[in-house]
Amino acid sequence: MRASAGKQKRTYGTSWSRNAAAAVAALVLTSGCALLRRANAVDPSADFTAHRGYTGIVVTHLPVGQTATLVRARSAASSSRPTHEFEVDGKPVAALWITDHAHVVVRQTANATAPPVGDVLAAWKDSGINITFHSADGVTYHSSRFHRVGGPNFPSLLDREMYAIRDLPGVYRAELRDEHDAPVGWLSVRILPYQGLPRDYQGALPGRLEGPMAAGAVALLDSEIATIIELNAFPDDRMPGGLVP
Repeated sequence: MRASAGKQKRTYGTSWSRNAAAAVAALVLTSGCALLRRANAVDPSADFTAHRGYTGIVVTHLPVGQTATLVRARSAASSSRPTHEFEVDGKPVAALWITDHAHVVVRQTANATAPPVGDVLAAWKDSGINITFHSADGVTYHSSRFHRVGGPNFPSLLDREMYAIRDLPGVYRAELRDEHDAPVGWLSVRILPYQGLPRDYQGALPGRLEGPMAAGAVALLDSEIATIIELNAFPDDRMPGGLVP
């Protein structure tokens, strides 16, 4: 069932900067990374799709079709300045502080004292990532781990205990639940078997998590996939990798 059923159509420049807002991200392309510009079959229940673009994460809001981009902040990052901004038509509508590979804070503006709109956290259970959202109004959502729903049978779970990079491509999906453990949406990633293992994302999320919150979750998940690739391509080098600085 579509998580956004009954919601009015929204545009990024207004609703995202005021109510939803959020989270993380730092998924900036490094030179030589493959761009994902291939057609993707979109689940009819999806509220958004996302992929890596030339400057950052490109998010398309469905069914409105409006796009926004998560980019590095123009000013130098510090404790008082954000690391990233969420832009619509080249104008920032939210600011993000990425503290590490597992936590992003989102605020309405680039001012460190601006009201928070939420944060996104990554955690690991038995080497498998799951994501938790905290909205500014005190509502918490948590995901399951990402289970394979398309592609080869192995591995059945997106985790760090892979045996060969060739096993990684496929579609992985996590269910999203609220504080009462009721299902409220989902998030998925498709990893393609091409050079650089490009990936695209889609999901259906509650209204609070639209826009920058969704982009933040995608950034953390993409960084985790980059870490899995690094750990299994270079098994003797166990330092965490990824695209989140």
